[in-house]
Amino acid sequence: MTIACKAPLNETTLTGGSSSIDGERRSFSGTREQILEDIASYESLGVSDLIFDFHAVTLEQGLERMERFAGWVRL
Repeated sequence: MTIACKAPLNETTLTGGSSSIDGERRSFSGTREQILEDIASYESLGVSDLIFDFHAVTLEQGLERMERFAGWVRL
């Protein structure tokens, strides 16, 4: 069985900020270390696939965000 999780990523997420209204950090936001911890936590719960939704206005902006995020989380 495959367990997948889809998470939105926006500019706030990709600059180390918290994108939550109540001030609590949302999963897959914050610092590089926090995002890596989130990935490890989901993996320990059995999630095998993470699907990130890179909110962007243009294709170029979306690709730039994907490349930046990939460089950020690459182990």
